[in-house]
Amino acid sequence: MYITHLDVRNFRNLKHTELHPAKGVNVLSGANSSGKTSFLEAIYLLGLGRSFRTVQLISTVQTGMESLRVVAKVKQAGGSYITGVEFGPNGFRARTNGSTVKKRSQLATQLPLLYMPSYSHIMLDGGPRYRRQWLDWSLFHLEPGFHDLWWCYQRTLKQRNHALRVHKPSWRQEINVWNKKLSTYGEQITSLREAILFKLRDSVSQLFMALVHQPLARVTMEFKQGWTRTAGLEEILNETLNYDRVTGYTRYGPHRAEVAFYVDGKDVREILSRGQQKIFCYSLALSQADLLCRIKEQNCVFLMDDFASELDIDHRKRFLALLNKLGIQVFATTIESLSGEMKAYSGIKEFHVELGRVQEMV
Repeated sequence: MYITHLDVRNFRNLKHTELHPAKGVNVLSGANSSGKTSFLEAIYLLGLGRSFRTVQLISTVQTGMESLRVVAKVKQAGGSYITGVEFGPNGFRARTNGSTVKKRSQLATQLPLLYMPSYSHIMLDGGPRYRRQWLDWSLFHLEPGFHDLWWCYQRTLKQRNHALRVHKPSWRQEINVWNKKLSTYGEQITSLREAILFKLRDSVSQLFMALVHQPLARVTMEFKQGWTRTAGLEEILNETLNYDRVTGYTRYGPHRAEVAFYVDGKDVREILSRGQQKIFCYSLALSQADLLCRIKEQNCVFLMDDFASELDIDHRKRFLALLNKLGIQVFATTIESLSGEMKAYSGIKEFHVELGRVQEMV
């Protein structure tokens, strides 16, 4: 699966952009504020129906224009389809082959998308939710019922938290109901997360070793489910009920889960250099793409902002070679042109971005 044609209109500072990207790696080079990240953001909006910069889509509409539009032709096994999104005075709308897309989750399903921000270290330095999202992305695309299960858990969690804060005569009976539901959904989510982590970890280790190209020990991972393993979730919720009543929120459950990463038994944040940490974060993302391809025989689109920073030329070449080998479609931004490093690989395109204009370099 890959984008064969892309049409972007009235999106931030981008001029009307129409191009035919490569099936594999596409590099966008240009100075700061030229529009490189906005280009990635437009594809992100197409694939997820939201922005990675803001929750207010009105700010993504070009100054002086009423609406924006992003349309793409996507090739997949068995044929192609046209998908597009629009935002303006009438709100957000999405269509695929002329039919209205009612849920944003449908966009995410039809065009699997991975995004790595310029500060890729957030996968390690950020809060536990970034590691949970890493697991849940694969579950969303590989486990058909996971999305509904996750939403059931989130709704039940909100209802339990509300019951904790509202002093009703029947509050304990309500809490008992929510405890049973929350533990049922929560333990199912935890089982799925443990299973997907088992599938991802070997791929992460292999990709990292191939990219870092140094004699490091094997990568290991520890899954922390969000409550003690010596008891079931319902038992823990009952035991900690009084404290939860005081704080007004639920302290234990899969919403508190965490994944820790180790190399040679030490936290990767302590043993790896900043450049190696960036490579490790890329390995986490590529493992998701690799697993999706192996299980569903489906490729994703990978967006990387400022991917060359903190990487020397040797690691950049090795990374480009791996991306080319994996066969996934990549859109990567960089300040400096990589035309010299790209000569060794066929099928890679470079685009220059300047003052909102995107032009293919030949």
